[in-house]
Amino acid sequence: VLGVHIIGEGATELIHIGQAVINLGGTVDYFIDNSFNFPTLAEAYKVAALDAWNRLRKLGEPASALEAVPEVKKDAA
Repeated sequence: VLGVHIIGEGATELIHIGQAVINLGGTVDYFIDNSFNFPTLAEAYKVAALDAWNRLRKLGEPASALEAVPEVKKDAA
């Protein structure tokens, strides 16, 4: 994760999640592997991570730890 941008209502409640993952050297795997409350705006991190995974898969990029995510979850986004 290189950066996080959040604009709009509730941004101050969401930005800390991305900030913590960046500070801990986390990757997109963190967002895919963890549970987020539903329905909340925090779930947007997981949706964005699944979108990133699908884009990398289309490019043929290796997905290392993402291989453990079941196909049903990957394609559901």
